[in-house]
Amino acid sequence: MKSSTFTLWIVASLLSCTKKDVTPDCGCDGKAYQVLTNVKASYVGGRSFAYKIPQNEQALNSFRLCEDAQLDPGWQPDTAKFNYTISGQLKASCIPPGSKTLALPIPLLAPTQIVKE
Repeated sequence: MKSSTFTLWIVASLLSCTKKDVTPDCGCDGKAYQVLTNVKASYVGGRSFAYKIPQNEQALNSFRLCEDAQLDPGWQPDTAKFNYTISGQLKASCIPPGSKTLALPIPLLAPTQIVKE
């Protein structure tokens, strides 16, 4: 009786410890962690924008557009002018497994609106 209970316990323990494939909650298909609504931004080039943080207009942050977002060929980098109004969802960038970096990954933006003034 004791050996069958012990065997059953071992089998249950092994089955409960199987590694499941976990899909990371990052990238453009991941969950949004913040919504930006009508923030002032500056196009810095390379799909990247700098924007003024709504709670503190003196502070800046940045994001990169998701790959499926359409780029306007008329956009010219200009870090001095905040001449874009942008709305959309900020999402976490995926960090490749095993990578060792001290740099913070730039968030991604799934835009709902980009208006050049």
